[in-house]
Amino acid sequence: RLTAGVVCLVMVVLAAHGKSVKRPSRTVSYEGQKVYRCATNSSTSTAAAARLATDPDLDVWKVSPDGQQVDVRNLNEQGRATLEALGCRDVLISNIDKWLNEQDASSKRQQSVHSQRSRLNSSLDWFDEYHPYEAIIAFYTSLAATHSDLVTLTPSIGQSLELRPMPAVRITSATEPDTPIVLITCQIHAREWVSSSTCMYMAQALVDNFETSPEIRDLLSKSELHIIPFLNPDGYVYTWTNDRLWRKNRRLNAGSSCRGVDLNRNFNIRWAQPGGGSSSNPCSETYHGTSAESEPEIEHLVTYFKSHRPIIAGIDYHSYSQLILRPWGFTSDPPPHEEQLKMIGDSME
Repeated sequence: RLTAGVVCLVMVVLAAHGKSVKRPSRTVSYEGQKVYRCATNSSTSTAAAARLATDPDLDVWKVSPDGQQVDVRNLNEQGRATLEALGCRDVLISNIDKWLNEQDASSKRQQSVHSQRSRLNSSLDWFDEYHPYEAIIAFYTSLAATHSDLVTLTPSIGQSLELRPMPAVRITSATEPDTPIVLITCQIHAREWVSSSTCMYMAQALVDNFETSPEIRDLLSKSELHIIPFLNPDGYVYTWTNDRLWRKNRRLNAGSSCRGVDLNRNFNIRWAQPGGGSSSNPCSETYHGTSAESEPEIEHLVTYFKSHRPIIAGIDYHSYSQLILRPWGFTSDPPPHEEQLKMIGDSME
């Protein structure tokens, strides 16, 4: 029943995905950049997708489950030439600057509607737009103060590279020791704003519906949900102030003019494995860093994980690809509990 409850909650939070964007000004231009959809040969699809993902002139947005279709952005002219040489002719977004500007204009219209109705339903209005780092911290602080019987806020499990706090939120009604924990992590990739929004929506839905939903009461009486709202706070802030499409953290890489480590490639699980989808090039969007857990953000998460037991499940929220992924990412060999993991994943579709 615990598993069913987690799956049900995941399905509920999908409703949070239709959002407008309250955006600040950008300082980065994407002139000349496009998003292509590339088809790969079925016999070499996995290897081809991995090569595209590690090319420093490209930015892969999506890989289909079979690896035969890849959505990818060219970061410069060399990237464009590489894609055209591979036969990528299907252009999904022909002008990223124009596309983002159209989103900005739509956002301003939505904000006007929001301001007119904000006095009527502030709780729902919060999810009509995205919010900056400080506002999200304030959201969880308020949630914990308002629902202290269910929500406990740890102000920081450690500081990011640029010394921003990384909070943790515990939601439960359980009182027994060794209650099973579900760890939910958000916003590891800076530009995937709907990740942190989805986690907020989930937290709000849990406390708002606790009294009226038997399923939520059952779930929270038998488990603890631990939410890490920001795995990449520095990158997230940078997407608001400079580059909307920034992905990595803000590491200054020695010997390179390119900044950032892909935190999702920095864990001590087959770190830097050849063909594993990460890169040793600091300019790549999938740069894995100088060593496993070299980044403080990942170090703090691992420490938190090891100090909170028993953790029986984990969900890490990303965006764009509309995929439900399960272990492993570095091999096609089945993991332990593959049958159970597949059942859960299939029920979430």
